[in-house]
Amino acid sequence: MKKTIKTILMILCIPAVPVAGYVIYLLLTYRRVGEVPLVVDRKAKTDAVHVGRAYTVTSYNVGFGAYQQNFTCVLDRYYVRKKNRWKKIRGKNLKAFSGRDAERNTSGAAGTIAGLHPDFALFQEADLDSDRCYHVNQIEAFQRALPGTCSIYCTNIHNPFLCYPLNDMMGRAEGGILSLSSVKIQKADRYELAAMDSLIERYFDLDRCFSASYLNVDNGRQLVLINLHMSYYDKGGTVRARQRKKLYGLIEKERKKGNYIIAGGDFNQDLLVDNPEYPQYTRDNRPFISKASEKQPDEVVFFFDEDPGAGLPEGFRVVASDNFPTCRPAAVAWKPGISHCCVFDGFIVSDNVEVLEHRNIVTATDAMEGFAFSDHEPAWMKFSLKSE
Repeated sequence: MKKTIKTILMILCIPAVPVAGYVIYLLLTYRRVGEVPLVVDRKAKTDAVHVGRAYTVTSYNVGFGAYQQNFTCVLDRYYVRKKNRWKKIRGKNLKAFSGRDAERNTSGAAGTIAGLHPDFALFQEADLDSDRCYHVNQIEAFQRALPGTCSIYCTNIHNPFLCYPLNDMMGRAEGGILSLSSVKIQKADRYELAAMDSLIERYFDLDRCFSASYLNVDNGRQLVLINLHMSYYDKGGTVRARQRKKLYGLIEKERKKGNYIIAGGDFNQDLLVDNPEYPQYTRDNRPFISKASEKQPDEVVFFFDEDPGAGLPEGFRVVASDNFPTCRPAAVAWKPGISHCCVFDGFIVSDNVEVLEHRNIVTATDAMEGFAFSDHEPAWMKFSLKSE
């Protein structure tokens, strides 16, 4: 009897051996890049930004070429009311449907931004060499789309092979944020942001960071161009609050030096509700919310959180547009009119930057309008630097 029990226990332990080995593999390969200088690929010919001249900047989370209109993410949840109960819906994927789809979405995203002819372009979730996008090199694709620009690549995902979901594993991933500038970048640095607590959460929430690029201005000051991509899966937004604090520390320091600051990217927080520039938008009157039968995803938090200052240093404002949402729920396929879309993408600017115009760009396919190549839409802003 004892021998039989021992044999059964040994058989049951067999699957635990590779699982334990895989966990050890994840533990040994996890690392954070930290705060380091970044390599500047110098191709721009213009030496300085000119005070009083109009420039444009874009920010676009391109979703590693996977998030076309019918793509859903297994990490995301969405709630629909069914028979007086909330039903939780999960997405299905962590990988582009195919290499052809990844190439099409990357080409579409690149063409969208190239068609806007921006002076500065910020990209988030752009992959360099990943299984999840079938090794389409998005960094090179965006650099080709905007030739003659300085380029800053800053990694924020460098995962080993992740065997999730089991039906279509994400695999290995290498990607990050990319900044392109038509004006020479003098130097650039990577700043580390707060991370999620558990190891598994950290693998799926990226090695969060932002990059800061320094460009000369013709009055002797500098323009500090920041590209950021904040967390999303921290329920309640506690990690995002710590990330904002880190960002605020840098922009306040640079403003005291007399520099100009533009921080753009995917904040992963609703930028419109309680924004002092949009007094009409409150928790009870949110834009892009239309269906009482649908519930806000758990991860959605508000940048201002009913605080008009939102902890922003004095002399800064949030520039966000309300003509179209910039982020759709990724747990379900896109369709116009779907509820709980948000504006997550925009800019923080210092008071010596004059905002001339801003809007969100709407992409489209032959089938429908909106979110053609990613679960985000680009934010666009025209600005000039004030004389001081």
